[in-house]
Amino acid sequence: MTASQSIIYEFPCTEKIRMCMRLERTMSRMRYFMEQQDERAAMVAMDILFELIDLTTRPDLRKDLIQELQRMKQKLSGSDCPACFDAPQHELFLAQIDLALSALLDPDPTMRSPQSLRDNDWLSTVRTRSQIPGGCCGFDLPSLQFWLSRPFEVRHEQFRKWLRGMTPIKLAIDCILDVLRSSVAVQHCEAKAGNFNLPVPGAINWAIVQIALPPESTHIPEVSVNKFLLWIHFLDSSERMKTPPSRDDFEFDLGICGI
Repeated sequence: MTASQSIIYEFPCTEKIRMCMRLERTMSRMRYFMEQQDERAAMVAMDILFELIDLTTRPDLRKDLIQELQRMKQKLSGSDCPACFDAPQHELFLAQIDLALSALLDPDPTMRSPQSLRDNDWLSTVRTRSQIPGGCCGFDLPSLQFWLSRPFEVRHEQFRKWLRGMTPIKLAIDCILDVLRSSVAVQHCEAKAGNFNLPVPGAINWAIVQIALPPESTHIPEVSVNKFLLWIHFLDSSERMKTPPSRDDFEFDLGICGI
């Protein structure tokens, strides 16, 4: 089964990778909506910006990203470098890690941090009103209506300025997730009565679990993993979106990402 023929579910195995995947997803949504010219899309992008501010101003985020990048660099530079990377890919990933580390450890002094967006009075006002259902009408926030009425190019450039301080974080999470997904080892597995268990080998640092199912499959995976065991429990979908436990035997592809 190829990736194009599958529904691929991804599950993080650690809190650090969970945060990276949340940021990746949120930044992807942000890029999509800020590129749309309609002012309604700009308002959606504004709401996503507030999510990003919360995610990127976590006090431990940069420290966690630096630690993970340094761990990866040490692993890729050591004698036990994973065999899944060929020489060009290995060198490319090391260069990307160095670039991401440099951006985090030695940031551009002209680049304002995401924390500065929290201190922006106008953004704070918009955010407060957006938390009220229907609270961002023109009569609530005439200044927002004025901003939304500006040409697309003006709004787009403003979004770019707001997001610029998040660039080091984006470089880091893109690098981390690229390295991990490129390390994937896939095996064909069979679930029995909707369940599958796999011992976790102590020598491998599992980071992401990928489950590939055919597009016509009605099974929905739930994953639990600790340092000893990976447990996958499948649910059955229905037209009413109820999800009772599956009792079927069926095959699927399991990918393990980690170095």
